[in-house]
Amino acid sequence: MLSRLRTAVLRPAPVTEAPPEEPDATEVVLRKLDAARRTRRVPLTDAPVAVAGSTHVRDGLGQEWPQTDLPEDRWRTALTPEHALLVVEVDGAQVAGWSSGTSPADLAAVASALGVPSVAWVTGAEPPAAEVDGFDRVLTLPPATAVRTQSPDRAPGEERPGAVLVRHESTGGTAYRAGTANDTTDLTESLSAVGLVAHDWDLADDGAPSSTQALSSQYAVLADVGRRAPAATWPVLDALASRTAVVTTPERAAGLPEELRAVVAVAEPHEIRRTASVLANQAEYRDRATQQGLRAVLAGHTFTDRARSLLEAAGAAPAMSPSLSPSPRTVSVVVPTNRPHELDNVLANVARQERVDVELIVVAHGIDVDAADLRARAAELGVGEVTVVPATSDQTLGAILNLGIDVAGGAYVAKMDDDNFYGGHFLGDLVDAFASTSAGITGKWAHYVWLRSSGAVVLRFEKYENTYHRLVQGGSIVATRDVALDIRFSDIPRAVDSDFLNRAMAAGVQTYSADRYNFVSIRGDDRLSHTWKVDDLVFMTGAGRVVTYGDPRELVSV
Repeated sequence: MLSRLRTAVLRPAPVTEAPPEEPDATEVVLRKLDAARRTRRVPLTDAPVAVAGSTHVRDGLGQEWPQTDLPEDRWRTALTPEHALLVVEVDGAQVAGWSSGTSPADLAAVASALGVPSVAWVTGAEPPAAEVDGFDRVLTLPPATAVRTQSPDRAPGEERPGAVLVRHESTGGTAYRAGTANDTTDLTESLSAVGLVAHDWDLADDGAPSSTQALSSQYAVLADVGRRAPAATWPVLDALASRTAVVTTPERAAGLPEELRAVVAVAEPHEIRRTASVLANQAEYRDRATQQGLRAVLAGHTFTDRARSLLEAAGAAPAMSPSLSPSPRTVSVVVPTNRPHELDNVLANVARQERVDVELIVVAHGIDVDAADLRARAAELGVGEVTVVPATSDQTLGAILNLGIDVAGGAYVAKMDDDNFYGGHFLGDLVDAFASTSAGITGKWAHYVWLRSSGAVVLRFEKYENTYHRLVQGGSIVATRDVALDIRFSDIPRAVDSDFLNRAMAAGVQTYSADRYNFVSIRGDDRLSHTWKVDDLVFMTGAGRVVTYGDPRELVSV
């Protein structure tokens, strides 16, 4: 029997994973046929897990493993020796979401008799010791969100109403209870009076927690003013995961994990209406806030994170379930260049990246690059891994990109250009997108272009933001290592990016166009110096909108 341990876990520690072996020719064919399956979600374990708790937690954990939801009235017969683990959500002296008064200790005792390891997840009030002593592990973990359910995916051009969802009811722990807070009726009416369509969210009317998750994703702003318990933060996480801005009071913000407090708007009760109105009406202000909110959630507040912690607490080893180990955030950045004067820009872009471990691969296309000198310059900027791959000038762009892929060791492979700007969260956010989507390729089709000749900054394809799409901008492509090795670039001199993406789609690999931030395609005065030799007016057609003039790098860095 495992000894009892009480811990508070925010996120699992990173685990180093060796890169997969290179496939032989026959394996490549088979893997191409299997590309669609490999980009779908892999369960953390294949073993069945029994879960007792609120609907919110059961639905969230159910996406992470084969699961049996224990019914409140028949749990004794539903729990069997075939289960690899029992997870019980505990709120005070009861099973969260249950009304029968069944003691959590009863479930632990039956699990022990069946030889099933048990873990109590405390989400509400502190339980009496007698209620949890029989569990093998007792964890006090922060709330979480089912990020794929709350994913910010939308149809191209789909807009949310500029409206505020006023949350005027709360949860105690995760058991949703009906009731009304007195301070929300005036807020709802005042928001409506200034032209905002305010929905007064009463959980007694909306019903099951699953409907509240869907509801929060339909609005631009969540005014979180009616929680009975400051610790009842589950819908706030759902809102952040769906790119819904959140405004709350200082008292309620105190119940959020520290990193989430930094990404919600906090206002005194008498300022809530004004703050909510600004967030609803100012799209750029709101979008920048929600970008940071989603990033904070994906940094350790998903049900994947919680399920992994529960399995580890029960003694499940990564070797038993390879997907139990977090995917390494290692990115091989492949940069083809025939312009030595752009190498300083390449180093600056790579050195700027946060939340990922980067391996820089410079493919020198018909130029001589002093590898030792480049490594020394990179080291001064904090870039530790640099590989220089020589390529002759007669090789095609597609062929030299494959030279870079062949030596890549990261879990992800990124194609970056030598003359663009990449903000500090460019790679981190695109790696995050793999966790919240079913994509095998991520990138940016909605993106900014800086036309240096006129100073105009154009936002292109803005309706293709946070959505699956056939194309992303070539200098923003990030693929899983398997996809990069399987699809590869064709041995052609131009249009290599669209060709790569089209063949990936034909193989069943989905491409996700993420947010518009942290990337600028820069067009110099001489259009003939670019691979795509078109004039600036091409970027101002119906697919592009001039948003400002001058250096946009601070604007896009979010």
